Amino acid sequence: MLLSKIIYTIQELRSKFSQSDDNPLSDRQVLFILNYYRSFLIRQDMEKGRPLSPFLMQELTLDLEKADKGIGFETKDKILRTKIEIPKPIEGHMHDYLTYVGRADFEDRWTQLDLQSLKSVTYTRHAGRFPRWFARESFIYVKFPPTCTIKKVLVRGVFEEPELVAKLAGKIAPFTGMEWDYPISNNMLSTIIRMLEESEFKFTFAIPKDHENDGSQQ
Repeated sequence: MLLSKIIYTIQELRSKFSQSDDNPLSDRQVLFILNYYRSFLIRQDMEKGRPLSPFLMQELTLDLEKADKGIGFETKDKILRTKIEIPKPIEGHMHDYLTYVGRADFEDRWTQLDLQSLKSVTYTRHAGRFPRWFARESFIYVKFPPTCTIKKVLVRGVFEEPELVAKLAGKIAPFTGMEWDYPISNNMLSTIIRMLEESEFKFTFAIPKDHENDGSQQ
């Protein structure tokens, strides 16, 4: 669903609980609230072992560059990294929720390598055939890349701020426009609408406005 339609729906819901427009929410504030509840529900599903809807996934194809130095330790192995930082993926109990890191044609998913074993994994005839990747300071690093000439990596996952991914993917201009498909399932959106109706908006606007210091009673 287009983000603009989701925001309109939430703004309409909010208007039912607000008796004035003295404290309106901007579209970007609504997007912040939407992202917060979306991340909360995704983490909840992950902790309960529920499969996530494919509607939540986003993809980024990113350029790679050499990164044999400046990674915190010396290595003779060839290492590549993304030229730019990736948006923050949603954090699970054991790992971040990146479902695919590999070739841009989906033909080769690379194995994730944890930082603790990074130094101990050295090039061998066997290991050299299987690229490994690890994340460090918001960059994706690739150890044992399949070829020396590989230029791009495809990253697929669930991210905390989908608008940043959409921006990098060229689907929206920076901080302008809400006419792009927000990654959410209909069931999750319905749950968020219900949560906002039963808690966020209901209790926020049930609190009487404080006129004591605004001069309205003078």
